[in-house]
Amino acid sequence: MRMLKVRKKSISLIVVLAFLMTLFPMALPAFAASYSRVGSLVSVDDDGVFDLNDVNIKINEEDWEPGHSVIVRLPSGFEIREADKTTVADAVYIKDNYIDITKGGTDASFDVTVLDDNEFKLEIDGSVSDDVTIRIKFDNIYVDKGFDGDIIATFRAPSGSIFDSGEVVIGRVTGGEVTVEVVDDETFGDDGGKVTIRIEEDRPGALEVDDESVKFILPKGFEWGDVDPTDVKIINGNLSYGDTGFRLVPNDDELCLDVNKESGKEMWIEFTIEINVVDEKDADRGEVVAKVRGDSDVTPSTIVVGYYGDYALTATADDPTTVYAGKVEQEIADFTLEEEIAGSLVNGRSITLTLPDWAKWGALPDSVKDGKVELKLNSFPGKDGTVAKYVVDTDVDASAAELEFKDMEVVLSPDAPEGDLEIEISGTATDDLTIKVAEVKKPVEVSVDSAPTIIIGKADQDIGTITITEADAEMIKEGKELVVELPKDVEWDDYDVKVTEGDLEIDRVKDSDNKLTITIKDASNDPSTIEISGTVTAFRTVPEGKVTAKVSGDALIEVHDTEALEEQYGDGYDRTKRYITFDNADGREVEAIELDRNDNDDYILWDDDTVAEVEVAFVGTPAPGEQKITAVFKLGSTDWYLNDVPQTMDVAPYAKDGRTYLPMRYVAKALGIPDTGILWKAGTATFISADRVVSVTIGSNVMTINGAPVPIDAAPEIVNGRTMMPIRWIATAFGVSVDWNAETQEVTVN
Repeated sequence: MRMLKVRKKSISLIVVLAFLMTLFPMALPAFAASYSRVGSLVSVDDDGVFDLNDVNIKINEEDWEPGHSVIVRLPSGFEIREADKTTVADAVYIKDNYIDITKGGTDASFDVTVLDDNEFKLEIDGSVSDDVTIRIKFDNIYVDKGFDGDIIATFRAPSGSIFDSGEVVIGRVTGGEVTVEVVDDETFGDDGGKVTIRIEEDRPGALEVDDESVKFILPKGFEWGDVDPTDVKIINGNLSYGDTGFRLVPNDDELCLDVNKESGKEMWIEFTIEINVVDEKDADRGEVVAKVRGDSDVTPSTIVVGYYGDYALTATADDPTTVYAGKVEQEIADFTLEEEIAGSLVNGRSITLTLPDWAKWGALPDSVKDGKVELKLNSFPGKDGTVAKYVVDTDVDASAAELEFKDMEVVLSPDAPEGDLEIEISGTATDDLTIKVAEVKKPVEVSVDSAPTIIIGKADQDIGTITITEADAEMIKEGKELVVELPKDVEWDDYDVKVTEGDLEIDRVKDSDNKLTITIKDASNDPSTIEISGTVTAFRTVPEGKVTAKVSGDALIEVHDTEALEEQYGDGYDRTKRYITFDNADGREVEAIELDRNDNDDYILWDDDTVAEVEVAFVGTPAPGEQKITAVFKLGSTDWYLNDVPQTMDVAPYAKDGRTYLPMRYVAKALGIPDTGILWKAGTATFISADRVVSVTIGSNVMTINGAPVPIDAAPEIVNGRTMMPIRWIATAFGVSVDWNAETQEVTVN
């Protein structure tokens, strides 16, 4: 071995580029030497000589101790090769290489001992009067053939040394990868556009020397334009643009990067080129995706080089909100109008937003703007509040705009149907578009347990029990009135109104002929349920057919409530002027909604005052010559009697869980329902008579009578292919009376 002693302000050793990955501290002073890689990680090939990353060793003045040492080692098979001696004055060489130590403010003395082709020892000698930074230059390093992955310089220090033991990554061997990236692209129409693309080597020579080192292929209908050399930038590397370095060669839909020699440094190339639309029929609208190919190892395999569109708008909405019939301040989903290409919105043209005729605008922006494109609220065509008109204000050089409509509200009619709330977008600035912004629900669900048959000219007749259930908390408003109204000449005799679920509180109930008016004391915190049962008188003027109860009142319907309208429209609402106004983007008042279309002060926006209705009874007037029918069924027997005439069934009645089950088909036969009036589909049996349609589903605790849902406490079931049901619910279903004789075990249906 050969010993060398160096005393100078600067020290440098040509070895491998590295980065400090981890340190393995020994029992050292608190401020021991530390290692760090200099610069970004260098990528190289194998079986060649390369300059790798430098490593800095920082030592505090107080930690500097003569005799302390560290051994620096490169991977097996690596070598420190000869340096250009003329480039370093007064250099101290190791194997014809050199070490350059840079330190601050004072002399630093230490010994360097070569241990092997890939290993040396650094030992401190003398003292210093300032902190020291030693830079080890890993230059002219031979990388072993077949090596792959991170190149690690290992630092090993004896116990107690002020040096740490550790590792620093000073380079990486890769097969050579080329990445491509779109730096800037455009949305363009038939006149084409431009794209800026960057190509980067991860190490010198990653770009294959070939006519098709990298190739970009456009989809059908598009071709590359010519390359202007002034639009080609060399960000890094030593190859020039031209025949001796590299060229970009367009050929219809293909663009090739031709590389004529290997680069000595990593090449980073950026260029801008036109994309032409040559066949509008073949060119697909939307993202223009180019394939990336070539002899180099290049990623990704596809890139988006632009967006091809038309002079048109697209509309997209956020997730739909839930809105309720009869309510004000109903927030809808935000939505966006987007130009496919710049200039789609022409200055002075209009956009109209149209709601269904059962909805009106409650709140909307007076201006929507993106960059140099603005839509200004202009008017409300028709003056009924369903159509809002915006006018385009834009510059000719404006970019393609995304116009976001936010915080918009609607007011809904009490009879707004459940389902989708959609906005129709039209006008002189766009083709017709439709977007869904909300899902409409009724504020309450109204159901009845049965719809019994009543007769005219009789008092104290039971009707079905009505259940009113809130869709959400506070749907029924505090201090307001809920109205349940029967048809004219059907009047309440007796009634019972109670809250069966939730915490809603009722103040009082008042009846007035055919109306029940329920005043709400306190609104609910949890969705609540009101149950109404009672008896009625049906006068002789009542027509035959359904008896329907309508549910309304200002506890549900806010659009007839002055306070609610003032809350919705604020200063824009003026009942005395009979219209509502909005301010537009210029601060001008825009007449919006005429309040009094029908000269009825009670109904400001709509005549409709019913939120829901349900059938609670059926008026059946006996026809002349009708006869009474009696059917008798015996538990456990397939024999039965219809008006004392023996009959035979294929299934016997039975008892289960305290209930007696009868076959519905034979009860229907007793009532004169023909076979053609009995239908079966997918587990549901339907019985159709002259005055009602009854449907029951096997296993379901809900049946329907003339379309009205009726909850039942025991589901129908199948026995021997027949639908069996408890006699209580058979009576409800068909509107008949049923008697049970426990002694004879017989059921009589009248």
